[in-house]
Amino acid sequence: ADALRSLPSDLEVVCRPHPWEELTRAPGDGMRSIRDILVHLMENEAGWVGHVIRGEQRRRYDPVVFGRLDAVMAEWQPLRAATAVTILGLTGAERESRRP
Repeated sequence: ADALRSLPSDLEVVCRPHPWEELTRAPGDGMRSIRDILVHLMENEAGWVGHVIRGEQRRRYDPVVFGRLDAVMAEWQPLRAATAVTILGLTGAERESRRP
C-alpha cells in the first residue's frame, strides 16, 4: 500500500534534479521522453483503474499540455490517491474478477 501511494512522488524525486528540457527530450530515436512516459503511466492508471474498474469515462492526456514536472504531479497525485482507495478497497472476489 505504501509503495502504491508513493510511486509518483518517488519518480518525482528522481526527475527533479533534471531540467525540464531534458525531461521533454527523447533520449534517442524511437524513444519517448521522460515526460511522455510519466504521462503514459498516468493515462494507463486512469484507464485501468478509472475506466475498467470504476467504469468512469476514459481519460486521455496530451503530454504537450504539461509544461513542467509540477503540472504532471498536480494531475497524478489526486489520481493516485483515488487509485489507492480503489485498489486497497477491493474485495478478494473483486480483485479476481474479469472485465471485458
